[in-house]
Amino acid sequence: GVTSIFVTHDQVEAMTLADTLIVMNGGRVEQVGSPSQIYRKPASVFVAGFMGSPAMNLLPAMVDANGSIFLKAVAADPIGRTHLLGGRELTIGIRPENVILSTTPGEGVAASVDIVEELGGSRVVYCSLEGHEIAVVLPSNYEDFEDAKVWLSFPSEALHLFNQTGERLEVGTYGDARVKALA
Repeated sequence: GVTSIFVTHDQVEAMTLADTLIVMNGGRVEQVGSPSQIYRKPASVFVAGFMGSPAMNLLPAMVDANGSIFLKAVAADPIGRTHLLGGRELTIGIRPENVILSTTPGEGVAASVDIVEELGGSRVVYCSLEGHEIAVVLPSNYEDFEDAKVWLSFPSEALHLFNQTGERLEVGTYGDARVKALA
């Protein structure tokens, strides 16, 4: 029944101990909420990139005139659709545990594996996708990688959208569940 304020830079400690988190950036409050709220619905690109280990993957994207969302500099079909106006640039965020990795050619966007971090109960695969690092969390029993080529998919229901100033957009996505590589 006692209120305490605990200041830490250790996010695991903060997520474990806090009922309410206040995430600050340069002396400015970025977001206030429960650990679950902050992790699942980050209010900004800063919070998305700060909370989580590994951090949320953040990629530049564009909305076309039909509301289709495309990853910039990636030759692929749209990753989903939105009600946002076309021609808009934005940042797409997706948590590493939500990225789908396949070793089957064509099941997503081609990427190359840079490093696999073995953590015992899980592994983190760091991939390069058109100059962007993408972290993917997999169970430890996931197949080994015989070569450095993989394909990544991004379920539209797991995407977070942020505007050009880095603020969360409360506009959902719908449509295709995965990015599919162009033939």
